[in-house]
Amino acid sequence: MHKVTFAIAALLAAAVHAEVSVSRIFGSNMVLQRDMPVPVWGRGEPGEEVRVSFAGQEASTTADEAGNWQVALEPLGASKQERKVTVSGAGSAVVFTNVIVGDERHLDIRAFDGNTKREVYERQNGICPICGKHYELEEMEADHITPWRDGGRTIAENCQMLCREDNRRKGGK
Repeated sequence: MHKVTFAIAALLAAAVHAEVSVSRIFGSNMVLQRDMPVPVWGRGEPGEEVRVSFAGQEASTTADEAGNWQVALEPLGASKQERKVTVSGAGSAVVFTNVIVGDERHLDIRAFDGNTKREVYERQNGICPICGKHYELEEMEADHITPWRDGGRTIAENCQMLCREDNRRKGGK
């Protein structure tokens, strides 16, 4: 009887073991600020050892009694080299790809430039693809068809011009 109870308890403990997670602010295709410490945080099992590695650095910590954890990577120099951030815990890992390091003023690399906006606006004949209405260029906003978080790039082929209302609605704003 005790062996069966122990086996059931072990199975239940394994079933409720949560994987290490990272705050939703982090993701693939992100830019980290250069020349400043880089805090990384998330959740895991209380007491779980968590390791974060990026660009030759590794930082580790232990999740507190609530499961929260945080580490800080040393300041990094600017680099357009696409790298991986790996966050690992007991038996699980989260990997973010296409991560670069740059200046805060360059963090708008996800924004479409004026020439691209005009090109796409003209290709769409000023028509918002969601509502089907015509707008002036100044009344529209550039939007990624495939979001950065899903691997989309900031190129004309991945751009659509939406009216402000539809762009806000699409973005949940």
